[in-house]
Amino acid sequence: ATTVTPGEVRDAHAANPADALRGQAGVAVQQTTPGQSTLQLRGFSGRAVMHLVDGVRVNSAIFRAGNNPYLGLIDPLGAADIEIIRGASSVLHGSDALAGVVAINTPLPAYAAVGEHLRVAAYEAVSSNPLGAITRGSIDYAGRNVTAHAGLTVASLGAIRPGGGLRSPVPASYMGLERAPGAAYAPELSAKQIGTAYDFFATETSLRVRLGTRSELVLRAQGAALPELVRYDEVTPRFKRDLPAQAEASLAPLYRVMTSATVVHRGGVFDKTLFTASWQRLGEDPRVRDWDEQNGAELRPLGDRRRESTRSDALTLRAEAQLLGAAASRGVLVGAELLHDLVTSHAERE
Repeated sequence: ATTVTPGEVRDAHAANPADALRGQAGVAVQQTTPGQSTLQLRGFSGRAVMHLVDGVRVNSAIFRAGNNPYLGLIDPLGAADIEIIRGASSVLHGSDALAGVVAINTPLPAYAAVGEHLRVAAYEAVSSNPLGAITRGSIDYAGRNVTAHAGLTVASLGAIRPGGGLRSPVPASYMGLERAPGAAYAPELSAKQIGTAYDFFATETSLRVRLGTRSELVLRAQGAALPELVRYDEVTPRFKRDLPAQAEASLAPLYRVMTSATVVHRGGVFDKTLFTASWQRLGEDPRVRDWDEQNGAELRPLGDRRRESTRSDALTLRAEAQLLGAAASRGVLVGAELLHDLVTSHAERE
């Protein structure tokens, strides 16, 4: 396993987990659209890699086999650490962890030995390309029997400006564009990659309460959203094409909400026993409009824009018991997990 610390995340100026894990052993990053990316572990991606946040699986029934945008809904600046698990250890998480596990843990302050402690932190990252900023604020409280954490991240990043004098097509300029027979479309070009800008909002909270000398209750809540994420790879030409695949293509919005409650008991037959109940919603609203290429020489949007709405509501119940051996590397882990994932989807024209 490899653990990435908050300091390493900040040093990488990470806007998403892929930025934080880029270059790690056995990890490859595919990123065709700003604001979203895919991690590949040992050549696998998507639902072949288990993505966990505080032990709750982000993988859902709507996870695709290859690239999907949901990794972009995890805030790397809100992580206490990010762990990459490879090899046989990933079998603990089931068949979804065929290639490995990416486990993100959010902050959970420790109890204060004496008195009370309050910690306020702020972080600001500014970039020139793309022009934008990421702002992060957090507050931690630690008492003898109660601890709490709250964090908020706001990011606003502009369009990317490629180097070397490269100019990129402006997606909107394809509307009504004409071309001569046998010639290629000649859209308006810009020094910026228009359509790569995006905004991102994320927050996480946790509450830790002692229930006794050996037990505690941990409550968590998280939310993240990209109000509009343009599918830049769909609205600009790719793979030797001279016109985009779609006239319009975006996710508006893309979001994730999660709440969980965990009861932890230490001692007894097992060294540590956990019972967790969690609910998570993943939502995406793709908006797509095709091209109508009239007479093979003029581009017009085809009909109305199609808007889809897809939701995944996953309820998970998990029980886990650990019995540690004399050596730190040995022990017994027994557990069971029940997952109910309800997917709803509908489409309309607007």
